[in-house]
Amino acid sequence: MLRVLSKFETDIEFIHGFATRRRTLLFELPRYGLGFELRDGRLHSDNFVGFVLAPRQQLQDTLHGFQQYLLLESVTQDAPSLVIIPVGAVVWTAVLVEVQGSSAFDAQRRYHAYEVHPRFVSIEARHGPTAIEARLQLAALYAATGMALPEAGLKKTGGEIALELLRHSWKAHPHTAAEFKQLSSLGGFSRLTPALSLPAYELHTSARELAFLHISGSRQESGVLARDGAAGTEYILRKEASRGCSRALLTADEEKAAIGHKVVAWPNGREFPVAGGLQVPRVKAVKTLATLQGLAQALEAMVVCLDEGAVAAKREPFPLSTEHFVDTALGQSIQTDLQQSWQAHQATTTVHLTSSPSSLAKKLAQQQSAIQCSRSELEAKLLSDVDRVPSEHHWHAPAFNMRRAANLEPRVTPRDLASVACAPAGLRAFNPFLSDEAIEALHEEILLWLQLCVAEDKLVQMLAHAAVGNLLELGREARQTRRAWDGLTLTLTLNPSG
Repeated sequence: MLRVLSKFETDIEFIHGFATRRRTLLFELPRYGLGFELRDGRLHSDNFVGFVLAPRQQLQDTLHGFQQYLLLESVTQDAPSLVIIPVGAVVWTAVLVEVQGSSAFDAQRRYHAYEVHPRFVSIEARHGPTAIEARLQLAALYAATGMALPEAGLKKTGGEIALELLRHSWKAHPHTAAEFKQLSSLGGFSRLTPALSLPAYELHTSARELAFLHISGSRQESGVLARDGAAGTEYILRKEASRGCSRALLTADEEKAAIGHKVVAWPNGREFPVAGGLQVPRVKAVKTLATLQGLAQALEAMVVCLDEGAVAAKREPFPLSTEHFVDTALGQSIQTDLQQSWQAHQATTTVHLTSSPSSLAKKLAQQQSAIQCSRSELEAKLLSDVDRVPSEHHWHAPAFNMRRAANLEPRVTPRDLASVACAPAGLRAFNPFLSDEAIEALHEEILLWLQLCVAEDKLVQMLAHAAVGNLLELGREARQTRRAWDGLTLTLTLNPSG
């Protein structure tokens, strides 16, 4: 236990252990205000109810060389896993990347709690007042641990992930001292990704534009971030020579803001085709659509609604009389509003579940297994089809595959599939050899994959409601099963939380 906790609290003297009257062990990290109780062979978190320390305390294929964190998982497996990282300065040491802070015994250290996205397996900052600070520290960690080749899981380098995190860290008021500290540290980790320093400066400059309206906030900053001219020069040279992956490049608007003009790669006579003739096999959507239709029918069969006669029989008269309201225009308006609200309440359809939550949970688990199987198969096919560039297809294909192996061309990820659903031509950023017919076929499959993702998430929520016996939410989820899928706007009128 101490070996695991000492990854987070590096000084073992600050880890306290106690024995309770309930014959359990308590472990406390007083400087961070964290506590764990050993019950049933697992360390239960006192700060995050329903979470325990994960048996495997190692992130898979990400943040290589950084170990100063704790992994928490949900006891019921109905919530994303958490990554707890101490707040501090990200630094390189002789062996590992560390987060350094005060070593005083009475120091009040803080921590950031991140969520691991259940589908994309990316580390996400949680919403809250310190979300931007947490995102900036995560960007610093990724930049410090990143290498020239992409991580196996996310198919991106640490610098590329850090650049994405920066794009989600804009704010309209001055940075706090902690945010500025993390932002200013990025320049020291931008050797492999010089583009990092450029938006960091723009981020800081934009946040200071209205500093005069936030006197107290502007005083919290410890300095002004300087423009990194060397990073700008290195970025221009790399892009002009096409020595960099598109994920590590700025957009045209970002280049104009950070550099003053759009940077154009030099033509070298070896450009890849804008549109090729590579075809992809079409998926047989009949089986998948039948699975989705079967799910909708199964969910509708789980609830029984009272007919119109039964609803009318249970209606009661408006319980208030006119004497309860003052004989004024305002009183009459209030009476009318209350009467309309009462009538709407009386007209509400009463829903009953056809069986107990435990029985429904078995049916939901079967449906989830079928949906998950269809989703994973289609997802694997999509990733394979977009990635596939046969060497014999085009004389440029071997060169493209070599550039991709050197991370000079991006690899598609599930998150990219969701992003290109609104603009399918974006698939050519990952495979320029795809034909127009292939783009159309892949777009149709992506929309089908998104429907399976929504259905799978819905079933996960319903299983969580069934596990705790939440009949109201279970009935509501089962009732809202009709979809209206718009391929242009990706509007899904299903349960909003699904």
